Amino acid sequence: MGSPLSPLITDIFMTSFEDSALSTVPFQPLCWYRKVDDVFTTTAHPNDIDHLLQYLNAQHPKIKFTMESETDHQLPFLNVSLQSTDHGCKSSVYREPTHRPVHPLDLLSSSQDQASHRSHPHQTKSICHPDALSHELQHLKDTFMSLNGYHVDFATKIINKTNTTENIPKPAPFLIKVTIQYTIP
Repeated sequence: MGSPLSPLITDIFMTSFEDSALSTVPFQPLCWYRKVDDVFTTTAHPNDIDHLLQYLNAQHPKIKFTMESETDHQLPFLNVSLQSTDHGCKSSVYREPTHRPVHPLDLLSSSQDQASHRSHPHQTKSICHPDALSHELQHLKDTFMSLNGYHVDFATKIINKTNTTENIPKPAPFLIKVTIQYTIP
């Protein structure tokens, strides 16, 4: 399985790699977001993205980046589907083509079942652009009813219950940056 420290060490290494590579790149990306090994970035000119990919892949012999481009103005990043429009970017829930909803019998306990039902509407409301929200919530409701056999009132209650906790203030984000110097023999 690997060490429990592996994700932390990987994140420390990738942060150092990014700091070094992005400080010396011939042009700066417009944005750069990384979560573990997935990066979302944009550049000012379409050709720059290919140059950036080549540049990053030349920085370390064991680190190789790949690229996924927009298809039909959509690009998945983690569990978010980003759609470029004339007015900016819209987001909705991304489901892999092989996506299969979690069936209650797949879960180990009823508390996992309840947590799964609470997390899906919360995640959907956190991710979705207002234009996509009603469609995604309807998808959840249909899934709860068809897969789990829930009555429409119960499925609606699960989805609406997340509305009551939406207005709780979120803690301010903060950044922790750790610099570790190391040498490779």
